[in-house]
Amino acid sequence: MTCDGVQAVFIRMQPVNKKAGENVIKQGEDGDYFYVITKGRCLVTRETPLNREGIRLAELGVGESFGEEALISDAKRNATVTML
Repeated sequence: MTCDGVQAVFIRMQPVNKKAGENVIKQGEDGDYFYVITKGRCLVTRETPLNREGIRLAELGVGESFGEEALISDAKRNATVTML
């Protein structure tokens, strides 16, 4: 990607503010955005038939990102990401 391409990506970025306990994305939803954490931490969980509350997969912090898989594969979200 050229410098112009990188600049174009940053121009399109928009802040999304969520509070602790709010979902950023939910498992099973359509993929619509790619997210980069600029403040706070997120918990990544995946619901299974045996665990409806979700299995803890990861905790993400500032500088980390998520949401690209559903965009690239044109699939449903495979996990829920909740602000901590």
